[in-house]
Amino acid sequence: MPIKVKEVKESAAEIKGMLRKEKNKIRRTRLQMLLFFKEEPKASYEKAGRILGYSKYQIARWWKSYEEGGIAKLMELKKIGRKKGYGQKVPDEAFERLRGEMLKGRIRTIKDAIEFIDREYRVRYSKTRMHVIMRVKLKAKKKSGRPYSVRKDPKKEEEFKKKL
Repeated sequence: MPIKVKEVKESAAEIKGMLRKEKNKIRRTRLQMLLFFKEEPKASYEKAGRILGYSKYQIARWWKSYEEGGIAKLMELKKIGRKKGYGQKVPDEAFERLRGEMLKGRIRTIKDAIEFIDREYRVRYSKTRMHVIMRVKLKAKKKSGRPYSVRKDPKKEEEFKKKL
């Protein structure tokens, strides 16, 4: 199978100028690929890959995107990895109701909050996720009562308060 000639529309000077300005490593490598094919239009993807440190398949994908949409499409970077934030399972109004219930004292623990959302909206959150929601979204902090003695005598407490 004969090697296909790769025609780069931009001039070598334009590509070199873009290379000097580009800070992103992957985009720089893509521009180096264009410059390589500008200087050696009959070179194979495999040769370009060896020189640039990528597989021939990656070079072929980059070249295909260049052929489809030019340099703008080649310079597009796709986000990889999982998306941040899976989105909300329940509407914002649910969190406002949850906050109201917390202020009224009906919801005191993470377990209570999980049960409330499960009962009202039929959505089940883990303890960890509900903790994040309560801490970050609702800005709730852990509260604990002041410690008191188990040997406390209410009559003596009243007498003490009268003396003050």
